[in-house]
Amino acid sequence: MPTSGTNITSIVKSDVGQTAAPDWGTNLNTSLTAVDDHDHTSNKGIRITPAAINVDAELEFNDNTVSEVKQVALESQSSQPSDKSRAIYSYGGELYYRDASGNHVKLTDSGSLPTTGGTIGDMTGTDAAVNYVDGSKAFVFEHDGDNDEMGKMQHSTLFLYNFHDDDGATANYYITLEYTGTSSANTLKVPDETGTLLSSATSYGGGAISIATSASNNNIDLTPHGTGEVNITKVDIDAGAVDGVTIGTNSACTDLRVDNLKLDANTISSTDTNGDVVLDPNGTGTVKTDDIAASTTNGDLSLSANGTGQVKINGDDGSNSFTLPDGRGTNNYVLQTDGSGDTSWGSISALSTVDNIVASSAMNISGTVSDQTVYFGDTFTVNGTMTVNADLVLSNIYQKTSAMTLTNSSAQTITGDGGATITGHQALFT
Repeated sequence: MPTSGTNITSIVKSDVGQTAAPDWGTNLNTSLTAVDDHDHTSNKGIRITPAAINVDAELEFNDNTVSEVKQVALESQSSQPSDKSRAIYSYGGELYYRDASGNHVKLTDSGSLPTTGGTIGDMTGTDAAVNYVDGSKAFVFEHDGDNDEMGKMQHSTLFLYNFHDDDGATANYYITLEYTGTSSANTLKVPDETGTLLSSATSYGGGAISIATSASNNNIDLTPHGTGEVNITKVDIDAGAVDGVTIGTNSACTDLRVDNLKLDANTISSTDTNGDVVLDPNGTGTVKTDDIAASTTNGDLSLSANGTGQVKINGDDGSNSFTLPDGRGTNNYVLQTDGSGDTSWGSISALSTVDNIVASSAMNISGTVSDQTVYFGDTFTVNGTMTVNADLVLSNIYQKTSAMTLTNSSAQTITGDGGATITGHQALFT
């Protein structure tokens, strides 16, 4: 009787010498159909083993998935292929991917991710590299990976996050760097030092902040907008100059120091030990003031000329000024003027005219006053005691239209000690 055999279950085998026609022919037709339909799937032929496959041309999968593949072993190519896009291949012992634009992206480099090109477009064929350093938790962008030379980076708006390595316990706070200008290009330069960028809401406690220009003799301009001001709490200008400014316009400067001078409240004083305060006008200029007084109670007021110079009173008015003499003069000398602005010390005997003398308290005359021409006015009044310790001779009284009176006021006395004589010509004593 006919039997079924092989792993094509639809094949019917006729028994030789037993199966008669037409069954024999029917079995043959059925078997041929089964052979024609076999595709080596279950019950449709023997499964094909690798030894039976020799692919010598492109193998098309017709947009089907290759699944349950344990490994894919690629043949290293002698050159980078360019006939297929979106293709994976091996070149130089490394794995590459050729994208739809024809870029060859290197996926491996000596057993790790590539360090020279491959992960960013247009890096192939250059020395550029992008690497991650786990120790510092940093991504490193280099334009020359072989020599560790860092590359430039171009951004639009840039977000800078605070770094933390605590598995998400710290919030991702960040600042935004954004260029809002309209010029084609501008440059913000960072100095070669450690520091902190400050804003209106930031303070810095890391030490002194130094602002300096790097080019020779360049200015630093601080210009507020509109009616805004540059507010500085404390200023220390070291060996510099301040030009064209006002101090204390809106709020008083309570302590101003210039060299060895200090201006505080209403006092200008020197800060060096026993230092002078010099008021020195330019050229023919003068120091003008309405009043000069000593600053301390019962303090002295000293006016001193320089070198051989002299002290001049009202020196800016030639018709009314006078010059004080050098030195202190001699005992009992008096200060006298020549009428032209010069004064000198002279003895009392040199006085030629005394006019309208009124003594409000005691008047003492010592020594000898004699044989001098003494002019008195119409009245010589003593409101106290006039004591004469020597001869007083009133002689040669000229041009008197009336008698001169010597008035003893308020029952005071006029005496002459030691028998002194008081004489006079045309005098009336009352």
